[in-house]
Amino acid sequence: MNEQIFEGTVTLLFTDVEGSTALTSRSGDAAGRALLRDCEDLIREQVTAHGGREIKALGDGLMVAFSSARRAVGCAVNIQKALQTKHNSSSNGLQVRMGLNAGEAIHEGDDLFGSAVNAAARIATKAKGGEILVSEVVKALAGRVPDVEFSDRGRIKLKGFDDRFRLYEVAWKKDPAALHPFERTPFVGRESERTELCSFLEGLSQNHGGVVAIGGEPGVGKTRLTEEIAEDARRRGHRVLMGHCYESEGAPPYIPFVEIIESALREVPSETLRLALGDAAGEIAKIVPQIRTVFDDVPSPLELPAEQERRYLFNSLWEFIGRSASMRPLVLVLDDVHWADESTLLAAEHIAQRLENIPVLVLMTYRDTELEVGRPLARTLESLVRQQHAHRISLRRLSEEGVRSMLHMMSGQEPPEALVDAIYLETDGNPFFAEEVFKHLSEEGQLFDENGHWRTDLEIAELDVPEGVKLVIGRRLERLAESTRVALSLAAVAGKRFEYRVIETVGELEPDELLDAIDEAQRARLIVAETTSGEPVFSFAHELIRQTLLTTTALPRRQRKHLAVARALQQLCNKELDAHAADIAGHLMQSGSGTDPTEIAHFLQLAGKRALDAAAFEEALRHYENALALYPDENSLDYAQLLFERGLALRTTGRFEEAFDAWRRAITIYEISGQSAAAGNICREIAVQLGWIGRGDEGVEWAARGLATTEGMRTKERVDLLAIAGGSMSWIGLYDEGLRLIDEAITLARELDDRHVLGRALAARGLHHYFYMEFKESIDYGEQAAPLLHETGALWDSASFSPLLIFAYVLTGHFDEAQRVADEILPLSERIGHQVGTMLTLRGAEIGRRASDLERFER
Repeated sequence: MNEQIFEGTVTLLFTDVEGSTALTSRSGDAAGRALLRDCEDLIREQVTAHGGREIKALGDGLMVAFSSARRAVGCAVNIQKALQTKHNSSSNGLQVRMGLNAGEAIHEGDDLFGSAVNAAARIATKAKGGEILVSEVVKALAGRVPDVEFSDRGRIKLKGFDDRFRLYEVAWKKDPAALHPFERTPFVGRESERTELCSFLEGLSQNHGGVVAIGGEPGVGKTRLTEEIAEDARRRGHRVLMGHCYESEGAPPYIPFVEIIESALREVPSETLRLALGDAAGEIAKIVPQIRTVFDDVPSPLELPAEQERRYLFNSLWEFIGRSASMRPLVLVLDDVHWADESTLLAAEHIAQRLENIPVLVLMTYRDTELEVGRPLARTLESLVRQQHAHRISLRRLSEEGVRSMLHMMSGQEPPEALVDAIYLETDGNPFFAEEVFKHLSEEGQLFDENGHWRTDLEIAELDVPEGVKLVIGRRLERLAESTRVALSLAAVAGKRFEYRVIETVGELEPDELLDAIDEAQRARLIVAETTSGEPVFSFAHELIRQTLLTTTALPRRQRKHLAVARALQQLCNKELDAHAADIAGHLMQSGSGTDPTEIAHFLQLAGKRALDAAAFEEALRHYENALALYPDENSLDYAQLLFERGLALRTTGRFEEAFDAWRRAITIYEISGQSAAAGNICREIAVQLGWIGRGDEGVEWAARGLATTEGMRTKERVDLLAIAGGSMSWIGLYDEGLRLIDEAITLARELDDRHVLGRALAARGLHHYFYMEFKESIDYGEQAAPLLHETGALWDSASFSPLLIFAYVLTGHFDEAQRVADEILPLSERIGHQVGTMLTLRGAEIGRRASDLERFER
């Protein structure tokens, strides 16, 4: 809990649902409780948006604290407005009463106490449903609040207090759209698609999962359809988790899965979530570090070859999803996957292939107008559909009848036929376009009279309807206050999803001006608040709104804003720059030629390293290549390091020759600069990779070059080089030379007291003796190596070496020992996806069992 909010004067807000008992009696326990939960979610959304902190739930209400009286009043007003909107679109509208007071409070644990708290609770009891009452001190502290008036209710006696309190009722002015409020785009014309999707929801109860890809043009209602299905799923008791993809260079790898897991961290009880994460917690924490701040028992990720890391990460994600679904059917929404990075699509494909017999439904939305042949999404969808792992639904524009239904629901009355014809003709049935035209004409005062009825003098031919959706949005933006347009323009540069603190830190507006701007943008339904446990976060109601803002901002001004956002991120995230490096680099790249290219390259390199660590190899490669193109000095040590890291990314994508070329160039720079240790380390990487792809003779040459480069050094990299060179020489028949190098590796590892490299060196000695059928010695060194490899996390090395230990035991007649090693190593090999190790382990154990049976038979 943020303790700063409780220092000094704090403003308390109490909410209470009027008539909740009657509602439950009238609607039934389950339906009544569902309505109350919806009301609580709506309130919490506004609390988050206004920087409040929920202290606790109180029956049918909440106790909330604010550091600002002005924000508290603004929050209360927006709650009532949102509830009024919901009431107009529902026959079960709830009435909420609210009371506010300010003063110093006693902070104990996560709770607040004291007379100021008690007074706020008592004030709430004096309000009627739909009313907001505040104390005199709150009115004084709040000052001027836009669109809000305070009405004196007199001095009122509160239970438990000797003195009377002067209370004020908070009234707000209705905005032009308030006579015809609607919470979101009406859901019309999608009955067949909804029925089809509900059949997939029904399949979850039979443990039948799957993937549905929902495509359509921008604004056709893909997200709105998934929202409706998500509500259906929640009513059925399923858990719904959502993630989004973004059109941004700075989006982290696997961002929709990151958001899904972050949502789970907020919504799922900790004990339940820890069970679902299981052994996969350490691996998943690589892409969601927040897991380590929530749980203190998360293990370190396994040490695996880079090319195996992605498979293990995907398996870990799958295990988490599978365990979660075993507790409660799961609906996962991946929104806007046309912007997904290749790693995200590969993860989605990996998961999709395993859904047939578990209760998980994945809904993916995408723009089919951007589904170009050869693009990653096109390949992914084609593969999933061909293998019958996904079902596609294509959304079309609404019919004229659908537009009529939209206008009816938005206005609350039957629309004139001529108006329906005009809007349908102009928008061609695109729901978002039709909604924006309605809002524009309504805000212009062209549709309704002062009582909210259709104007009797409405002349369709005289309506000013812009010819495109961006023009309509532009007209609506023009009616906003200048400060609101400034804030939205900056937010558009920050991204489709933006943090309030970033916009605030840039400082284009004073704090109060910014709060007013955010409030106005929310009232105009241009942005929406997201429910998070941390800083207030907002997103644009539709990407076309953000694009309109960007295209109406001159390029030089846009570049300046990109630089300002980058600096704000650097200031706010200075303790975790690597986590935001891609975002910062993306803004710097769009900030104009005045930005230092070396600085951009630095952040691109940080982003590449983070992507590489998260097994997002294609994204890492893109960052590294962009960074290399910016470095002015191709002979610098920084350039060499970039070449080395680019080589790692190339290797993991199977582009070995390009990786070797990058590494050779880096070695040359390091050797010229006298950086022998760095050059030797890259020689080691090349030698290991050449060995894995069956070019051991070349590997020996590179190991020898590395040894010559690091002559006289006492480093763990030299231990590996000695062991690799010695093992390679043993393999090609040079017994004495190989054994000498391996023993030198063991001696140096012991002197360095590095158990990690000692395990590998001992394993190399065990392999040396196995090559020459000296099985007793092979077993001796193998049993020394195995525990060291396991305890230092070198599990891939352990799974690679242990099968030979099994065969050594079999060939010496120690069948029980062979079975013991097999029983220990087989689960590990299967868990990390070591297919060769798994196959050899099974084969060795089977040979051992048959030999043992034969021996007993002969007796």
